[in-house]
Amino acid sequence: MADWDQDQLKAYCKHFSIPTSGNKDVLVARLKERLASGLAHWGEEEMTPCNVRFRARQGPTLFPHVDEDASLPWLELLWDESVWTMLMEATNIYAKSEKGDWRDGRETTVEELKAYIGVRLRLAVLGVSQVRDLWDREMLEGRLVSENFSDIFSRERFEDQTRNLHVVDNGTKPDGPGRDRFWKLRPLVNHLQKTFKEHWDPHERLALDEEGIKTKARIEMKQYNKAKPAKWFIKVFALVDSAKYLYAFNLYAGKVAEEDERRETNRSTRNSIGAADTLAGMPDVSSIYLHVMRLARQLPENRRFHMYLDNWYTNLRVMQDL
Repeated sequence: MADWDQDQLKAYCKHFSIPTSGNKDVLVARLKERLASGLAHWGEEEMTPCNVRFRARQGPTLFPHVDEDASLPWLELLWDESVWTMLMEATNIYAKSEKGDWRDGRETTVEELKAYIGVRLRLAVLGVSQVRDLWDREMLEGRLVSENFSDIFSRERFEDQTRNLHVVDNGTKPDGPGRDRFWKLRPLVNHLQKTFKEHWDPHERLALDEEGIKTKARIEMKQYNKAKPAKWFIKVFALVDSAKYLYAFNLYAGKVAEEDERRETNRSTRNSIGAADTLAGMPDVSSIYLHVMRLARQLPENRRFHMYLDNWYTNLRVMQDL
């Protein structure tokens, strides 16, 4: 190792996520310390898969009282009456503001909101691109659709529901540079993150990856990728088990918010183990580390899960802490 030039040393350091700053002697010292710690490579014994059988309960926590394939009971578990009440109150508050309005003068109710969400879900299943097409009988008959949506909503009332729908009161908007970019959705997101875990015991094998929610909304969290089928989307980091159940998820708020959290985590790490140890040993946490550990730590403790990641999420620190 002492015979290597600085470029070779930097390449080797980079391979094991070791800081590459400093002269040749500093790099050699860091590599020797990492090799001595046993973290840089694994022997055959450590790579032998564990044959302990996974005996933890898997699937619905209320099974058999709730059929795993029944959609409505599951929706009522995950999206309960408290959510509908929250939506109703926030929607009616917004409708009374300068930007909102009920053209027929009637406030919305929980029952009407349930019908509205049901129509929205049906619209997605039908693949209808224009909402107004729901009231076009010729178009619907051409698609062999039997529903008559005008029996549920007039077009004007449906448009009012769309314009006024809110999760929180706009008067609660947070201020400051560190504000939550998803504050308008946060109560609903927090509720779903909680109920998704409450009503399911994850299977042994899970996959962690990113997903995208297609959107054309004018929001700062929107991402663009020309290679994706939906080029504009909200990025979601998701943990899904082998039963295709979304056990945990986090919304990506953008690079600025992510950098703030990463810097704070690194600052806490230095304060706890010392700056010299951080630089000479384990590297600072990366955004990849935060995404993985934020989801992995939501899994039940004392169970041997198998987590599958692609190479974008893989680095030395992630592997060690998992």
